[in-house]
Amino acid sequence: MNNLTTQNPTAPVFLEVGRPDNPEANCDFPILGWTRLSSLIPSRYNRQKTVKHINTMEGTIREYGFADVIKVFAITSTEDVFAGFTPEDIEEFRSKGLDTSIAIKYTIAESAHRVESLRILHPTTDPLVPIAVIDWISVNDVEEVQKLIISLNVTGKTWTIFDYVKSHAEMTNRSNVKLFREIRDNMKLLTSSKITGTVLTNGLVAGIYSKMIMGHDPLRNGNLTISKTDRKYLDKLLQRIPSWCTSTGTKKISNQFLRRLIYFMWNVQSIIVNKHNKLDFKKWSTFLDRVLIQAGAGLKVSPLPDGDDTFYKWWLEVCQELGIDWDTSVGMYKKQKLQIVS
Repeated sequence: MNNLTTQNPTAPVFLEVGRPDNPEANCDFPILGWTRLSSLIPSRYNRQKTVKHINTMEGTIREYGFADVIKVFAITSTEDVFAGFTPEDIEEFRSKGLDTSIAIKYTIAESAHRVESLRILHPTTDPLVPIAVIDWISVNDVEEVQKLIISLNVTGKTWTIFDYVKSHAEMTNRSNVKLFREIRDNMKLLTSSKITGTVLTNGLVAGIYSKMIMGHDPLRNGNLTISKTDRKYLDKLLQRIPSWCTSTGTKKISNQFLRRLIYFMWNVQSIIVNKHNKLDFKKWSTFLDRVLIQAGAGLKVSPLPDGDDTFYKWWLEVCQELGIDWDTSVGMYKKQKLQIVS
């Protein structure tokens, strides 16, 4: 190791420790080596960084040392170094000590939080750090890069629904990338209002898009699409639910109530029809408004229901009061077609 310290301290260094010839191995192994901390570039497909997790890792490294290697992809073209990043992103990299002018760089596949912790621990120096280069996947193969990053990271700190959305929002080669960027931006907007704080959680926003009460597989898998018909229903939910929560008081309304309400409203979509048996958005929209009025009135008397059975009982009472003939014999998740009384 002494021979490394005599080199130019500002230059990138890669020392190949070696990858033994393993003819009996039935899987790929990375090339092990060392490089400057400044040569490590975050990936657009990584999960959202959290200050709490970075600080936790910093404390652990400070006390016990860095007993790990940073998994990376090799960047082979200078054009790929900051591909997809905004000028603001690059300026942030410079502020953290990343030398944006050098060509030898590596994209972080796993350990992004640990790398940020190392930067905190070395604010004025650029130490050599151990890396494992995953060279059997090209950094330009964005689909494979994203799959591996998700696979490596979910075995550590669990990915949140926002982490998946954020990662899919960077997949510029996909036809639904604009949709995932919309979801990402709405999640940011509705969870960090400067005036009201969190209006809707990321899980609730996910439910509006996925039509699911939990899991939200289309958002996790990255294959979500929105039909032209669904778009106006979705936009109504995105506009009406947050505005009602804000005017009513977000602390008074439980997430459990809201996720059931959103799920039931999507279920009602297919059964609120006109006399020609076609979906009737106007009647559905009126029904949503009237349900929220009923919920607001009920909230003045007692908390809104947040369990499966209590919510369903409340739902039946509201439907009855609004003149909906709901067939209770089909249960909570299967409904017959309904004619909304205007």
